[in-house]
Amino acid sequence: MVKFIIVMQKSVKLVPCFKIFIQASVIMGVIFLMLHLTMDAKAAIPPSNLKSSAASALDTTVSNLIRAELQAPNNNLYYPLSVERFYHNNGFKLAFIEPEMVKTHAWDAMLFLDCVIQYGLNPADYHAEELSYDQLHVLVAQSSTGKLKEKVRFDLMLTDAMITLINNLHFGKLNPYHTIISRDGGNIQGFAAEDVLINAIKQPDLISNIERIQPISAAYHQLQDQMRLVTGVYILDCYETPPAEIKMMAINMERLRWTNNTAKMYMEVNIPAYTIVFHTPERVDVFKIVVGKPSTPTKIAKSTCRELITAPAKTKASRMIMPLTNGSKIYLANSSDSYLFKEQERALSDGDIVVENGKKLADLILSDDGMGLKFRKALKSGPVSTTALINPVVVNVRYLTCAVEGGTLITYKDIYHLDQQLEMELYHVSDELALRIKRK
Repeated sequence: MVKFIIVMQKSVKLVPCFKIFIQASVIMGVIFLMLHLTMDAKAAIPPSNLKSSAASALDTTVSNLIRAELQAPNNNLYYPLSVERFYHNNGFKLAFIEPEMVKTHAWDAMLFLDCVIQYGLNPADYHAEELSYDQLHVLVAQSSTGKLKEKVRFDLMLTDAMITLINNLHFGKLNPYHTIISRDGGNIQGFAAEDVLINAIKQPDLISNIERIQPISAAYHQLQDQMRLVTGVYILDCYETPPAEIKMMAINMERLRWTNNTAKMYMEVNIPAYTIVFHTPERVDVFKIVVGKPSTPTKIAKSTCRELITAPAKTKASRMIMPLTNGSKIYLANSSDSYLFKEQERALSDGDIVVENGKKLADLILSDDGMGLKFRKALKSGPVSTTALINPVVVNVRYLTCAVEGGTLITYKDIYHLDQQLEMELYHVSDELALRIKRK
C-alpha cells in the first residue's frame, strides 16, 4: 500500500508539469507550422515575380528621378515642355538607355546627331558637350541599378537633342513664323516633335522615320543631296570645298524649311534669282520678275492671292494686279513693258513684284479656276474690276541665294545682304570679324 501510494503521489505531482509540457508543445507546433507554411509560400512565389517586384521598384526610382530632373530649374533643356510630354506619354521610363534600346536606337540617335552638318545644321545645337560616345559606353557597362542619375540625365539630354533636331529639320532653327516657344507649346498644324520621336523609336529604322518630316520641295532635297555629297563623299575623297559654300547651302536649306508648301497649285518667288515659278501637278512655268530695290525691299513671306484686279491702262507697269495677303502686289506686265526685264540685275521697284508676260501667268492661274472668261471681259473694259478666285493661289516669296541645277551649285547675288546675319545666327558668331575668321 505504501508503494502504491508513493506511485500515486508521484503521478499526482507530475500532472501540472505534463500540462505545461503539452501546452508548450502545442505552441511550438503552431509556430513550427506557421514557419513551415511561410517558407512554403515563399518557395511557391515564382522567380519571375520576385524579379518583377524588383523591376517595379527600379521603374519607380527611375520615374521619380526623371520627374525631378524635369522640374530642376537649370536642366538646360531647349524644349522642356515637349520633353515632359514625351516622358509623360512613355510612362516616365528611359527612352534610350534601357538595355534593349541601347542596342539600336541610342547609337542611331548619336550617329544622327554626329551627322547633322549633312542636313545644313550645327552640331553645337544638340548638347554636344554632354552627349559623348565615351559617356554612353560607361552607362551601358553599368548594371541596371548603377549610375541611375547619370543614366537619367543622359537620356533626357539625348531626348531633348532629338526633339530639337526634329523641330529644326521640319521648321528650321530660326523660323520667323513658328518660334521655339510656340513649337514647345504644343501641336502646330498637326505636327508635334515629341510624337514624331515616340513613333520613330517604335520603328526599326529611327533615322529614316525622322528624315520624312523634312520639307518636300525639290529645291530643298537638291540642296540636301549636294550638301551630303560635299560634306561626306567629297571630304573623304579630298575634294576642295570652301567652307563658305557649305554655309551658303546650309542657310538656304534653313530658309526653305520656313515655308513648307503642300499645295497642288502654287507660286514661288525667288528674289535674288529674279524669278517666279508657277507650279501645277501637270507643269512648271518660269517667269522673269522685277523686285524691290535694296532701299525698298520686297517682303519675304508666305502669302496668298485671292483675286485678280484689272486697272486702267498705264497703272504702274500693267493693267493686271495680284494683291497678296501680306500687303504686297504682283503686277502682271504687258508685252510693251519688256524693257524692264533686259537687265541682269532687276532690283528696281518700290517693293512690289512685276512679272514678265503677265497675261500668260493670269491665264495659267485662271485655267483651272473657271473665272477666265469673266477676267478677260474685265480686261477689255475700262473701269477697275475685281475677279475673285475660286481657288486662291499660295505665293511663297523667298530669298534663296543658291540652288542646285543639273548637279551644279548655282549662286545668286545677295542683293539685300541677308546671308551674313543668318549665318552668324546659325553658327553662333557674335560679330562680323569673328565670322570672317571662322570662314577661313
